[in-house]
Amino acid sequence: MWHESVSSRRLEEKQKLEDYFQKLVNKSKELTSVYRNSCAERINVLSQEYLSQRNDLLAIWKEREAYRQEIEIKNASLNYLLKRGKDARTTAKQQEDAAEAERLKAEAKAAKSNKKK
Repeated sequence: MWHESVSSRRLEEKQKLEDYFQKLVNKSKELTSVYRNSCAERINVLSQEYLSQRNDLLAIWKEREAYRQEIEIKNASLNYLLKRGKDARTTAKQQEDAAEAERLKAEAKAAKSNKKK
């Protein structure tokens, strides 16, 4: 009898421990599942943020490229106009110098002919 009571107590304790460990295993599985779901949600949020930022940066980059191309075209036009202006200034100066030389020649010739008279 004594042996039976000890044996039955041990079986009860064993059953209690098995139940306790099973509860621990179940709680561990539940927490692991919650953790995995939380991580998956966080990864999803971060992925959405990344895609949003990537799309924003792509739009900004496209605007930058369009602006850069527009500026390149305007700079080319401006450089062409500046070159034409410089060429026109040079030509005008040469024409003024030639006209001045002609005027001086004409004055010298007139002065020479006035001296002879």
